[in-house]
Amino acid sequence: MTDDLQYQIRRDMGNSQIRIDDGKISAISLTEFGESNWIRMPSQFLIKNDGQSLMRLIDSVYPNLRNSYRNNTYLKERAILAPKNGDVDKLNDKMLSMLLGQSRTYMSADTFCNTEGDMSADTFCNTEGDIVENMNPPEMLHSFNFPRLPNHFLELKEGTLIILLRNLNQSEGLCNGTRLVVTRMGDKVLEAEVITGSNIGDLELIPQISLTPQSARTPFQLKGDNFL
Repeated sequence: MTDDLQYQIRRDMGNSQIRIDDGKISAISLTEFGESNWIRMPSQFLIKNDGQSLMRLIDSVYPNLRNSYRNNTYLKERAILAPKNGDVDKLNDKMLSMLLGQSRTYMSADTFCNTEGDMSADTFCNTEGDIVENMNPPEMLHSFNFPRLPNHFLELKEGTLIILLRNLNQSEGLCNGTRLVVTRMGDKVLEAEVITGSNIGDLELIPQISLTPQSARTPFQLKGDNFL
């Protein structure tokens, strides 16, 4: 997709959004007697849903990714939003495979948080107060995916775009949502360059941190040592 075509699509999409906000696009109903509360999207804004749809989406947002991902301005001006973490994982895996260089995989250290201080590491309490013993096989712990907690496996390359999920150091501009680019990868720490916010260009060290997400859907607490 050429730059002129991308500019035209963004301009047309912006004009369509303005017309929707102004109520100048007629709403439609999906059923014979349903309410007219749907908008038909112009076909030029849609990506065909087939075996190549993921690649088309990436190409439309990140054209010429392999030759441009070292450009921080290119990266910070673009983003793909997805409704589910599973969709994000697919996008990340595909885009990471398109980057040059050797990847490195980091794995979290997951454990149950005991709710009673005198309990052993092999037991935990559920919300009813019952003791469940020997319920912490690593495979089960690593399979849990909690909101706002990274997955067990984190694969990175130098030049990978990352985003912070927690406030790490607000005075240094390391806040929830800050975008950075990985510059070096150590065993327990990442070096990354800030590309958004008030500290653009700063090199920061991102350590592994113990996180304990709160979820009303689970009867226990899980602690994971992850990169943010």
